[in-house]
Amino acid sequence: MPETIDFEAPSIPELIEQMKAEAESLDVGDFAKDQEERNLHRYLRRRSQIEAERDRVKELTKAMIASMDSQIAALDYLFMKPAEDTARRLLDGKKVKSIKTPFGTVGFRTNPARLEIIDETKVPWEFVKMSPSIEKAKLNEHFKNTGELPDGCKLTDAEEKFFVK
Repeated sequence: MPETIDFEAPSIPELIEQMKAEAESLDVGDFAKDQEERNLHRYLRRRSQIEAERDRVKELTKAMIASMDSQIAALDYLFMKPAEDTARRLLDGKKVKSIKTPFGTVGFRTNPARLEIIDETKVPWEFVKMSPSIEKAKLNEHFKNTGELPDGCKLTDAEEKFFVK
């Protein structure tokens, strides 16, 4: 059984001090004209390093999860049907519908009857939900070409927004 990893997140003040120390220790070369610009470069460099590491961890995690999902599917392929048969045999004639073991629980659950739609075109109209869908690209193109503000719309002022990439 793989070991678990204990991870204790630092407190907010500890994390702030850690980020400050990491950013201040970065060498950003001689591009900056003054200390403020050097701090900007340090901030952006450290931020991009953390983003790159986060993205790498995400990809590795996805690959690990996909591998584990494949392992589960292989185990289910090999053992689910025999496990179901064993559970049926062990539960035969009993009122309980599940078996608890030290490694998990197996059992049977009755799902209620339900309607399944097999052909949407044949469902009576009173059961069809119609919701409008606005084609924003066409709406924007119309405004751009004519300057006409369509009913139900308003024009907001342009705004400058700070971003970090």
